[in-house]
This record gives sequence, structure tokens and C-alpha cells, in this order.
Amino acid sequence: MSPEEIKAELMDRYGLTLSDLKLRIRCVSYDCVRGTIAGRYSTFEVLQYLTKLGIKHGRTPSPSRKAS
Repeated sequence: MSPEEIKAELMDRYGLTLSDLKLRIRCVSYDCVRGTIAGRYSTFEVLQYLTKLGIKHGRTPSPSRKAS
């Protein structure tokens, strides 16, 4: 699913903007949400939330890694 399709589905089906996602998903920045939707990042929490909403984004979420 393209970034535009994901954003359209968020708005049309759920009435959510990227800012709304940032507020609903704790511990992620607006840049992480925007970058994940755009395909630059694959932030686990964002992709997991999209999956929970039923949005088939076509990406594989991988758990976040912490710096050692």
C-alpha cells in the first residue's frame, strides 16, 4: 500500500491524521510516524498500530532495537 493510500484510509475510515497517530502511539515522534507512513522507516509501534486498525500496509514490523 502506498503512503498516500495509507493516509487516505486513515482519514476516510478512521478520521485520523498523522498527528492523531502520534498522540495515540506512545513513545514515538511525529517524524517517526511520518517516516514510517512514507516508507523511510519501519517503526514497530506504528506498523503494529496500523495492523491493529486493519490497514494492510504490506510491511513487516520488526521490534525496535536499543543502542548498547
